[in-house]
Amino acid sequence: MRIKKYYIVLIIVSFFSATQYVVAQAKRIITLSSAISETVNALGYGKNILATDVTSVSPEEINRLPKVSRNRSFSVESITAYRPDLILVPEGDFSKENLYQFKSLGIRVVTIRQEFSVQGATKFIRQIAAAIGDKARGEQLAQKTESNINTTLSQLKKGSKSPKVLFIYARGVGTMNVAGKF
Repeated sequence: MRIKKYYIVLIIVSFFSATQYVVAQAKRIITLSSAISETVNALGYGKNILATDVTSVSPEEINRLPKVSRNRSFSVESITAYRPDLILVPEGDFSKENLYQFKSLGIRVVTIRQEFSVQGATKFIRQIAAAIGDKARGEQLAQKTESNINTTLSQLKKGSKSPKVLFIYARGVGTMNVAGKF
């Protein structure tokens, strides 16, 4: 009799341990940055995005979605009106009060940290895929992205001349910055 109880307890503990790390796949997503919106779309979940922020303009189907922000400021009410089950937001864009409000409403918010490197790009993809609940698809996209970047970098190294790059930042009438070497 004692052994049966032991196995029952072991099965229950195993079940709860295994389910603790399972994330339900998000079906109603709000994305609050262009990079996040494009990555969710590249993972095949663009159809699950309900609304975005003002920076999310590409691809066109993302641009046509309703916007829930103005110049990086967000309204809790405008976001909750869409009844999302997941909000993906860049690290630091929500205040502690906003995070508390969403949590108290039962809305899962995942903050995404973006690092600007090859490893950072693949980590970014994996974070978003994990938040959505599809790590396998995230791993596929991360590996494909890393392969494409490595192919491009190796092609650049084979070239006889370094590419010349000119960066133009035009922000409104009369405000323009230029960077690069000629």
